[in-house]
Amino acid sequence: MSSSAYEIHFHKTGSASVQDGTISVVPINTNWNDFSYNFRAVIDIRSADGNRTFSSAAFVLPLINGKPHKSLVTWINGLGLAGRLPAAESDFPPPFLTLLASESSYSKLASTFPDSTERNAILFALNDIVAARCLQRFPDGAAAITNSKPFSLGVLRDASAYRAFHRGQRYIFAPARELIADARSKIAVAYTVQQHLEVENLTSEIEQSRNYLLQIEFIESDLIEDRIHCAIGVNGSGKSRMLREVLFEAAKKVDTSGTQVFIENFDSTAAGVVSTMPSFNRVLVFSSDVEDRFPRKTRSDSPFEYYYFNLLDRRQARGDSSLVKSFVGLIREDELLQGEERLAIARKALRGYVDLDQVYIPLNPGSDAISSYVRKHPSGDCWINARGMSHAGEQRRLELTSQVDIERDVAIHTDERWDIPLSSGQRVYLRFILQLLASIDTGSLIVMDEPENHLHPNLVCDMMTLLYQVLRLTKSVALIATHSAYVVREVPTHCVHIFNSNPADSSIDAVGGVYLRTLGASISQLSSAVFGDATITKYHELLVGQLARSGLSVDDLIDRYASLLNTEMLSQIRHRIAQAAQSATSATPGAPGTA
Repeated sequence: MSSSAYEIHFHKTGSASVQDGTISVVPINTNWNDFSYNFRAVIDIRSADGNRTFSSAAFVLPLINGKPHKSLVTWINGLGLAGRLPAAESDFPPPFLTLLASESSYSKLASTFPDSTERNAILFALNDIVAARCLQRFPDGAAAITNSKPFSLGVLRDASAYRAFHRGQRYIFAPARELIADARSKIAVAYTVQQHLEVENLTSEIEQSRNYLLQIEFIESDLIEDRIHCAIGVNGSGKSRMLREVLFEAAKKVDTSGTQVFIENFDSTAAGVVSTMPSFNRVLVFSSDVEDRFPRKTRSDSPFEYYYFNLLDRRQARGDSSLVKSFVGLIREDELLQGEERLAIARKALRGYVDLDQVYIPLNPGSDAISSYVRKHPSGDCWINARGMSHAGEQRRLELTSQVDIERDVAIHTDERWDIPLSSGQRVYLRFILQLLASIDTGSLIVMDEPENHLHPNLVCDMMTLLYQVLRLTKSVALIATHSAYVVREVPTHCVHIFNSNPADSSIDAVGGVYLRTLGASISQLSSAVFGDATITKYHELLVGQLARSGLSVDDLIDRYASLLNTEMLSQIRHRIAQAAQSATSATPGAPGTA
């Protein structure tokens, strides 16, 4: 991509007229320092045709031989050619890096320069670090810069800059779009899937069509905010497939390039897909299956914001999806949810299950972090206590967060023991809470596949309570595929979508509802009405039939099996014995009621 249309000029002080097709950089607050660094500037851009102008605060990090220089002003003083630099080249390291000061600045840039080619030429000339990272322009050596103290203290000091660094991507690769204020809008997906079936007495398979139709309508109520919908069905009925189709359609709604959005697990055998849904600002997927078929990543240049989290697979808990990165995000985030810090919400949600004061975050090898909260393992690895990191002074907190190791998982340490193992349920719950709160944005869609796996029913209920709270505060919605009656019990009837089976040919004809008022219903009622337990042969029912045919009286059965049989089973046995006796009497020739 050529950036020859935009030449960049650096000015020591004041302002200068900006010529067509040029970018002007002027240092500001030159007497201010961010822990001895000063990279603050104002950037002015004038379009090549002279019709559009853009101005924004920014951070310009000067580099000398690939290492950050402490002051933008002194670096500009050393420039020749009256502060004029040629268009940026792709070689690394560049002479400087740029980060616009806020997420809104990236939004404004996209609105001012709607043509992506022109906008990317500007970002290329600026060596914009967000665009360079997403386009993978710089090699791994860039991490040494973005993890350095000058970058952490002098560029990412402000939470707005931290958000710009991690969220600016959404405005770079597509025409500017207005973000939705609330995700509660109709969702509908319809499609057909062909399936091969083996049929008894036939030597070959036959092909069968399965038709799916999921329609989600949100109802206004002053009692409960309708934000969670559940998909229910037997194993193999297509719930997870439906979630994948929702993801594919949500991606196409935002990324209109016509290019495949996902880079893996994007194959679909669905035909005739028709959908209606809003352009979600962000989509988060939480899975409890290490072998699921959900996409892991999107194209680096896609505007579709997508995050995949596997709550069980530790291999997926590294890099951008790591729990460590989520923890740092919660510590750095200063946007409150109705007056409360996200980390404080997480701490309350985890109370009684995981003590955050015992959670330790790994630091990079060779870290020089010094703090009373840092512990050094006999192997030489260093760890920082989560509470210590969040309660440290501003400079120490910034330095510590820049030295975390996102390729390792968090651990539980106490004064007496190293690396105390969490139960699978505790680990799943900890990851869900922290990654949800660190990643959710206004107007998000949360997709969850069987989140109840490994969770005690109490944890399931607490998870649903937190989910309602976070969805309400962020104006987001969730779609959950589940086998748990404890999940279904927490949502109204119209929010439960059952994948109905056709007993005649085992096909799935549609996605329907349930007759029972599910919100607050008993677990036994839900098991029968929602999960169809009444049609399933259960072991205890086989025992009831066996004992009813044993020839023993109910009193004899009580004497022999009183410690094993509950009252309900005894009632069923008594009923079966009575039915059998009545049938025998009716079948006797000459008995009343016989022909």
